[in-house]
Amino acid sequence: MIKVINFIIFTLLSQSIYASATLTKDGAYELYTSINFYQTSDSFNNKSKSEKYPNNGRFKKYELSYYYLYGLSNTTSLLVKGNILTDLSYKDDFNQLDNTQIGENAIGIKKHIKKYKHGTSAWMATISFPLFDKEKAPRPAAHQSDLEIRYLHDIYSAFKLDFISIETGVNFRLGIPVNQFKLDITIGKWFNNFLPMFHSYFVKSLDESNSNLTNSPLDAEDWDQWKIGPSLAYKLSRTYSIQLGYLNEVWGRNIGNGHSIFISLWCN
Repeated sequence: MIKVINFIIFTLLSQSIYASATLTKDGAYELYTSINFYQTSDSFNNKSKSEKYPNNGRFKKYELSYYYLYGLSNTTSLLVKGNILTDLSYKDDFNQLDNTQIGENAIGIKKHIKKYKHGTSAWMATISFPLFDKEKAPRPAAHQSDLEIRYLHDIYSAFKLDFISIETGVNFRLGIPVNQFKLDITIGKWFNNFLPMFHSYFVKSLDESNSNLTNSPLDAEDWDQWKIGPSLAYKLSRTYSIQLGYLNEVWGRNIGNGHSIFISLWCN
């Protein structure tokens, strides 16, 4: 079995403010597509120490993702998201793994909770399902379905920012991998047609293993991660915007230690 130290493939769908608590109007839709490139030759071990992959190993991922919202009413939106195409490769001095196929997809509901004087809140529930060949490696995601429940809260016009978007919730892994706590924060401020943003994405296992894991691409089931980075969106027209961003993994456990760049097109 080809051994690769501690990496897991995960979806970078929360790179934009499209997951904020703002609701889509009845009968309206929002569509966000994103192209992401990720690479690393390092990983965080079970003690959160960064180390090189063995034998000059390097992992790369190209991903085409989508995020679609449709307003079922003024308080409820249908959500569909996933990866249209995922191209994964791992190569070292002795081995090479390549896998190109459809990734993980999900469907769910986003529901308005309350509108405040300077903000709004909502909850969101999604269930994901793997559409890929589970036997091929590297694998685009975990091999089972997940149920994720989130609370979303947007704060407007605070600390000289136009918005602060906070999401927190639990990803219930309907299989072997352990459940996860998630906390995402995005801040931004408009300057004419430009919107600079800063993102923070935190994932923590709720049942941490104490074992010293050395995983193959098919294994990594217990991992933590914190990644941060900036992005810049530009409003092309009343309907379309484009976004360019960068994310860096600053801390983790049993997961790759790399960075990614992405470009997104918003239609809303």
